[in-house]
Amino acid sequence: MSNHSLSDVRAIAAKLHEAFGDTDPLTTEANILLAKSYGALQGVVAKYWAEFGLTSHRYTTLRLLYLADQHRLPMKDIAAGLNVGTTNVTKLINGMHRDGLVKRIVEPKDRRVIYAQLTDEGKGRYETVYPLAHKRLREAWSALDPDEKEVLIHLLAKLRTHILDKDRATLSPSVG
Repeated sequence: MSNHSLSDVRAIAAKLHEAFGDTDPLTTEANILLAKSYGALQGVVAKYWAEFGLTSHRYTTLRLLYLADQHRLPMKDIAAGLNVGTTNVTKLINGMHRDGLVKRIVEPKDRRVIYAQLTDEGKGRYETVYPLAHKRLREAWSALDPDEKEVLIHLLAKLRTHILDKDRATLSPSVG
C-alpha cells in the first residue's frame, strides 16, 4: 500500500474512525491525499532541481529573490516565505552564498538587518531551471482542467486562511 489508492485511503480513514470514534473520515482522507499529492508534485521536480544543486527551499528562495525588488529581501522575509525560522534561513543562505547564488548585504542604517540578494549566477540558475520545472509541473497538473484548478485553488486558499485565522486566534490573548 505504498501509493495508497483512493480505496486504500478510505480504508485507512475508516479504520482510524473505528479506533478513535469521534473522528471525521473525510478529514482524514483529505489530509492524507493532500499530503500524498504534495509529495508526488515535489517528486516531479526534486530530481530535476537536484541536477542544478537545488532543494525545494533553495528553489523557493531563488524564486522569492528573483521576484523581489532589486532581487533582494531581508532574511526575515525569506523565513516568512519559506515558513521556517530565521536560523534555518541563515544556514540556507550561507550554503547558497558559498555556491555563489546569493550575496549578503548589511543594511547601513540598521546593521542588524541583513539582506540576501541574487547574484548573476543565482539569477541565471533560476532563469534556466524555472521554465523546465514549470513544464514538468504543467504536465503533472494536466489531469485537471482549468475550471477544476480554479476550484482547487479556491478551496486550498479557503483552507489555508481558516487554518491561519484559527492559529492566530489561539495565539491571541483573550479579551474580556
